[in-house]
Amino acid sequence: TNIGQKSRKKAEKKLKKAEKSKKTNEMRSLNLTLLLLIVAVCASTASAFQPSRKLRLDKKADFDLVCAACELFASKVHSAVIELNDSRKMDIDLRGRLDGSGKRHGKVIEYAKSELAALDILENVCDDMGDYAVQGSKPSRSYVKYQNTKGPVTLSGISINSEDPEKLKARCEQLVEDTEDFIIKQVKKGKTKSLKKSLCRKHSKDCAFKAKKEKDEAGSDE
Repeated sequence: TNIGQKSRKKAEKKLKKAEKSKKTNEMRSLNLTLLLLIVAVCASTASAFQPSRKLRLDKKADFDLVCAACELFASKVHSAVIELNDSRKMDIDLRGRLDGSGKRHGKVIEYAKSELAALDILENVCDDMGDYAVQGSKPSRSYVKYQNTKGPVTLSGISINSEDPEKLKARCEQLVEDTEDFIIKQVKKGKTKSLKKSLCRKHSKDCAFKAKKEKDEAGSDE
């Protein structure tokens, strides 16, 4: 009987050990499953909130469109300045308080030639780039507004797709960032009429190839 009891206790001990080992393995498996689930959720969340990569014009492959985007940008800035002049928006009074003799010293600046006006223009200049499409063929492509126009538009030779407006807007926003100081100076000087040349050919050099082409053609005519 003693031998039977010992064997029984030994068997029970083995059983308990086996059950304990089984529970330990189950816990490890559960922990691993939970860990994998957390990693998957984190990866999914990170992917959902990761900003999409913007489509952009290639300065070499799309050199003609890069130039066209700059000229459109310059034209829109000048048009906005003209609208401000026509609206006769209130001038900006930078004069100080009256001095002892009753005079106020300082400047009164036309709003259309102020830094504030330039910043207002730059803030909104890229808003309607979704209304434009590519017209023509390389290397003489340009942008034409085909939506929300004020009059009839010739739509021959245009290409309409979802990528072109996105690329144009991205280029416009880059121009705002890169040329803000230059634009402010030109607006304050009242020299936005010549922006296509001063900005696109000389400052950003996006249309430098046009100046070179014209120079070469002029030289060949001599």
